Amino acid sequence: MATAVRYALVQANLDVPMTESIDTIRQAGLDKYCRLLRTAAAEGAHLAVLPELFALPYFCRTTDARWYAAAEPLVGGPTIEPLRGLARELGLVLVAPFYERCDGRRFNSAAVIDADGSVLGVYRKHHVPSCHADSYEPFFFHQPDLGFPCFETAAGRVGISICYDRHFPEVARAYGLGQVQVLINVSATSGPASERVWELEQQAHALANGYFVAAVNRSGRGAPFDSAEFFGRSYVCGPDGQIVAQAGRGTDEALLVDLDLDETRSISERWHTSRLFADLRPGTYHPSTSITTTTVRHPREDHSMTVAVRELRYQPIMTDEMKAAAINALEDGRLIRSRYDVDSDGGRFEAEVCAYLGVRHGVAVSSGWAAMHVAFLAAGIGPGDEVITVPNTFISVGDVIELVGARPVFVDIDPNIFNMDPARLEAAITPRTRAIMPVHTNGLTCDMGPIRHIAQRHGLRLIVDSCQTLGSAYRGSKRETLGDIAALSFVRNKSMTCGGEGGMVVTDDPDLAYRCQLFANHGRGRDFGVAQNSQVVGLNYRLSEILAAIGRVQLRHLDDWNHQRRANAAVYEELFAGRGLPVQLPPEPEWGYHTRMRYVIRATQRDALQRYLDEHGIAAHAEYPTPIHLNRPYVERYGYARGDFPLSERAADEVLTLPIWPGLTRDDLAYVVDTVEAFYR
Repeated sequence: MATAVRYALVQANLDVPMTESIDTIRQAGLDKYCRLLRTAAAEGAHLAVLPELFALPYFCRTTDARWYAAAEPLVGGPTIEPLRGLARELGLVLVAPFYERCDGRRFNSAAVIDADGSVLGVYRKHHVPSCHADSYEPFFFHQPDLGFPCFETAAGRVGISICYDRHFPEVARAYGLGQVQVLINVSATSGPASERVWELEQQAHALANGYFVAAVNRSGRGAPFDSAEFFGRSYVCGPDGQIVAQAGRGTDEALLVDLDLDETRSISERWHTSRLFADLRPGTYHPSTSITTTTVRHPREDHSMTVAVRELRYQPIMTDEMKAAAINALEDGRLIRSRYDVDSDGGRFEAEVCAYLGVRHGVAVSSGWAAMHVAFLAAGIGPGDEVITVPNTFISVGDVIELVGARPVFVDIDPNIFNMDPARLEAAITPRTRAIMPVHTNGLTCDMGPIRHIAQRHGLRLIVDSCQTLGSAYRGSKRETLGDIAALSFVRNKSMTCGGEGGMVVTDDPDLAYRCQLFANHGRGRDFGVAQNSQVVGLNYRLSEILAAIGRVQLRHLDDWNHQRRANAAVYEELFAGRGLPVQLPPEPEWGYHTRMRYVIRATQRDALQRYLDEHGIAAHAEYPTPIHLNRPYVERYGYARGDFPLSERAADEVLTLPIWPGLTRDDLAYVVDTVEAFYR
């Protein structure tokens, strides 16, 4: 079999009124989709995929006994039998979803029909119809009864997910372990928030497992039974997580895309994913959820009540592969790197981070604080100098400027994204200004274009705190987030942790990089091993070889983790929509790729809400509740007072970080949103 195959994702509107009989609707759907299948085959398609329940009425949530009677057998049924004949006639592999009746039960199923018309198998999700409050809900599904079968077809090895399966990394991982080349997701999805979730989740699954995802969606409206509009927009994303082809909104079409199935093998051999697929989930994640009962105060009334609560508490990720890397480093016996020019885990970690970011030089150090400190020392910032930065961040930003003898000069923030407002920089520049220090927060970079332009115009160093944004991008470029020199952090609450605490300085300037090495390692220069002669008064900021070894493993997972955080954020947007709560969700500007390291909302009654969430087992945090300028050392030294930076102060009073880490389920996120709503109601 050739490795390059042409897939067709077929989406169409059902033009027949939903009030017609099931037989009329089914036949109209078959007629329309069969015409599109013939067109796809004529244009060279090898495999075609149809949407979920493509030949039945759109989802309805009112009493409609037709649904229960619509189920049909796999063999001899009115949907699959004509499609078998068509597959044989056209020499086309088909993935055909249908509503199945089998052994007295009903399933949301998908049959895989090979090019000779034979049925290779069927993927089933058990359908449990329920009736409550006079409302017939036909689409409540258990997980598949028959597991997650992989199908060897004439167009590659494929797996199938249906409906809500698309949300679960565990389902995607099962197919990754099954070594499928293409995961086919058949869906009936509606609404702009759902569209974003749908795309982000599938991109994360493709990237994490090294296969293609072919996601096909229905088009059209379900009126009069359902007000939803199914938007189409079927698409294929590659093993690198990027969408490579996408159909139109609400169109009738067969989206054709040529897939080189060798990519699924070659991508797993690249440096950043070479061992990712050996790391079996769910072992990738510590269990982050437990369900207990507790007594809490009612938010509005003067009494207590006993409720069931989930415990959502973050634990850093530590897998068997990471533990093995640490043991190997221990057994190697080096433990620390006394010189930066020797082969070691630390050196390889630096090279791999630099390759990931598109930057030339990296110096691994013991923490994000150490990275900032040596960056300032290497840049020559010292007594009498001023550095412009923001007050709504961790105290270390101000402290590091103070400890090199310079003065922090604060500017207020853009209140929508909590980052430096470039429009405020010019007014803060004086003859003593030597550097600007943007602080990227929560996974989103500052608007670096205008900041860089101002720095260049005034001859200022751009020293960037990138501790919270590893993997983010500015206008499509990771490198553009970094300035002249940038500090990274791998501490417990960051996107990757090195199994403890670590950091790195990255730059394109070889002289800055060399000076960072000097300051981080007792002033030891290139000839130290011969002359034992230090070049500067240095520090001991070396990164342990054990932590570097763990960091190398974690870097291979980072994009997957960031994708999962982004998918969780999109689920939050979907779940918060329409509830009318007094919270403001974090935006993503058009110029920034937001990794969602934190999910920071603005909320009225923030402190009371935080206490309420904590009582209900949810670890929500008020990040930086005291801006730097209102901390005691800065008040005493510079006379700052409340009101000096009102936007930062307001953010300090209102922002709250909700759980967002990888491994959270949709149920976990729904519990968070429901608990927030319960507080305000």
